[in-house]
Amino acid sequence: MIQLSEKLYFEKRPSADVTQSCNSYHNVVGKAAGVDILPTSPGAFGKNGVRNSPTVLNAGFHIAQFWDGRAKDLKEQAQGPILNPVEMAMPSASEVAKTIGQIPEYQALFAKAYLDSLTKEHSHTLTRAQKINYDNTTGPIS
Repeated sequence: MIQLSEKLYFEKRPSADVTQSCNSYHNVVGKAAGVDILPTSPGAFGKNGVRNSPTVLNAGFHIAQFWDGRAKDLKEQAQGPILNPVEMAMPSASEVAKTIGQIPEYQALFAKAYLDSLTKEHSHTLTRAQKINYDNTTGPIS
């Protein structure tokens, strides 16, 4: 599950123009502290959002997600950006599942993680897998 979650976090194919990943908004590489360090976050097709991205560090402990609190938890939050027309601009959750489900490496990873293949019925499996929780209560930010 960890391998699948990490791969999905950095995957750009669930972006309509194949340019954005979760890490594009919440950079966990280097010293970015889980944010993109920009005044507003860039999205698909050269569009820009209206806010910068909040950190993903310790996101599992937040009482709500997004700056305006519109998602109550990470599961709910993970469904937003992929389908947002500015952020990743995918047309539907089933299209995301279809895109990822056609990649043999993901078929194997989902089968290993869930003992099943990625199907339309499992379109929210992508959301669950993306709930990488960079809770960092005991370790340094690296």
